[in-house]
Amino acid sequence: MRKMRTIALVLVVILALSLSVSAAMTAPSITKSLTFNGTTANCSVSVRDSGKTINVTMELLRGDVSLGIWSDSGTSLVTLDESLTVATGMIYTLKVYGTINGVPFEAAPIIRSN
Repeated sequence: MRKMRTIALVLVVILALSLSVSAAMTAPSITKSLTFNGTTANCSVSVRDSGKTINVTMELLRGDVSLGIWSDSGTSLVTLDESLTVATGMIYTLKVYGTINGVPFEAAPIIRSN
């Protein structure tokens, strides 16, 4: 009886580990950045998800006004790096959204002042 419990416990641990590894392997990686150098806003995003079709849009806004929208697509990795002249003393928002294998995603926005 004790041997059966030990075997059952080992199987549960193996199953739990395989599920967590599987979930970690399928989660997309999204890295984004909004920095300023004087009146230049530097916007970047990198979306990685192995073997999947990725469509990414990056948008810089001042309030509700869109200042720039950039998009790209690819498989496994898509990177966007763009710069734009902006005013100082204002608050800007960088939004990143798109699809991975047709499933929509939206990253948390970056809000920064220049």
